[in-house]
Amino acid sequence: MTSKVPWPDYSDSGGKIKTHPHNGKAMTTLEITMPGHNQKLTCSTNQKCTVVVSYGATDITFSTGNNGKGLQVNTDFSQFQRGANDGELLHKDPNRKISRLRVTGASQPFDNTASGGTTIVIHYQ
Repeated sequence: MTSKVPWPDYSDSGGKIKTHPHNGKAMTTLEITMPGHNQKLTCSTNQKCTVVVSYGATDITFSTGNNGKGLQVNTDFSQFQRGANDGELLHKDPNRKISRLRVTGASQPFDNTASGGTTIVIHYQ
């Protein structure tokens, strides 16, 4: 997982939830690159938007508040380690792949299985 804001700058709520330091911003768009399913989804700024990425047996949930603002990341962070810099977290098992992606609260719901070659870019402005 790569973040423009360094991961140590996120507030930590007990080890499983990290909150983006700029809570007045909103998740605006999602760019999904997946074999056969390249899409750009728009998130409403007036409702909760949730993205659940299944990476092996680990679920990573990115969600906003009910007003579409504030970003929280909920996962088992003990499964991740620092990457090349403070903005990068790497799963401790690099042999796993994204196996499923679910999106709710965007311009259209999305639920699809994956088997490698998948990237998700979350725009938070």
